[in-house]
Amino acid sequence: MTNTPIPASLGRPNRSFTCEDLQKKENRVNLELFGAHGIPEFWKPFCDFLDIPHSAWLTREVVAGTDGRPDFILNGVGPTESCVEVELDGRPDEPQLGRYRKRYFRVICVVGKRGGLREQPSLEEVAVLARSVAKKLQDTNRPAMAVLDHLADAIDDALNGFKGHASVQPIPAHLRDIPWLKIAAEPLLRLQRAGYVQNRTTSSLSLSLQLERVPCLYGKRLALLTQRDPAVVHIPGPREMERVFDGAFEEVTMAWNEMLNHVMPHWRIHLDGNKRICMETQDFERDAERFAGVFDLLAELILSTDLV
Repeated sequence: MTNTPIPASLGRPNRSFTCEDLQKKENRVNLELFGAHGIPEFWKPFCDFLDIPHSAWLTREVVAGTDGRPDFILNGVGPTESCVEVELDGRPDEPQLGRYRKRYFRVICVVGKRGGLREQPSLEEVAVLARSVAKKLQDTNRPAMAVLDHLADAIDDALNGFKGHASVQPIPAHLRDIPWLKIAAEPLLRLQRAGYVQNRTTSSLSLSLQLERVPCLYGKRLALLTQRDPAVVHIPGPREMERVFDGAFEEVTMAWNEMLNHVMPHWRIHLDGNKRICMETQDFERDAERFAGVFDLLAELILSTDLV
C-alpha cells in the first residue's frame, strides 16, 4: 500500500469544524464514524465497501470561501478532494449533491437503510461491518472494540429508535424454528405463557427474552437471552444475575456460574458494557442443552413456588 501525500492545505484552522449539534441523530453517527475510521481493521473493509483506496482518509472541513460543508471531505481518492454525504432518511438532497459534484472529484452518498436494489451503501451495512470487526478485536484491542460497538449502537439508535423505547414484540417468525433456539428457549417460553417472560425489544426482527413480573424480584427485569445480530447471542453475566436476583433463586445462580465456567472458561473477557456476555451463536448452539437445563431449573422454581 502506498501512502498518499498529505496536501499542505489540510488541517488549516479556518477550514476545520469541531462544533456539532449532537441532538441530531445523523450528527452523532457522523462523529462516531469519524472516530472509527482511525481503526485500520475497520477502515480497510470500509474502504472496500465504498470502493475507495485503503490510503484514503476523512477530514471535516468547511468548504473554502463558503459556510457550507459536506459531512466528510474524502482525501486520497483522486487528484482533488472528494466528499461523503450521509442521508439518514434515505432521501439524498439532489440539489446539494449536484453542487458537490461540480466541485469534488467524487461524491459518495451513504443512506440509512439498505434499499432493495442496493444501489447505494447504507448505514445498516456499516453497523453490521462494525460489529463484525468489533467481535474479532475483543481479545486483542478492546478500546477499538468499544468504539466500533458504540458506532453500531449509534446507527441502530438513529435508524430504529433508542433502546430505552423497547416494547413487547412477538418472537420473530424466522427464529421460531431454529433448532438450538427451540431447545434453549423452551423453558423460557413456558414462563412466557405464564406471564413471567416477554420478548421486549426495539425491533420486530430481534429477540430479547426478559424475565419480569416475578414478585420476589420487585419489578426488576433480566434479559436472559438476546439476539440482535445473527452471529451473536447475549446472555447475563453472573454478577448481573446476582444483582437482579438479590438472594433469590440461589440454585439458579450457582448452576449458571458452574455452567459458564465449563462451557466458556474465559467468559470475563467477553463482558459488554451492560455486564452481559457476548457469545458467538455457533458456541451457544453447541451448548444449547446446557443452557436449557439452567433455564428449566429457573422455570420450575418460578412455576412451582409461592414467590410473594
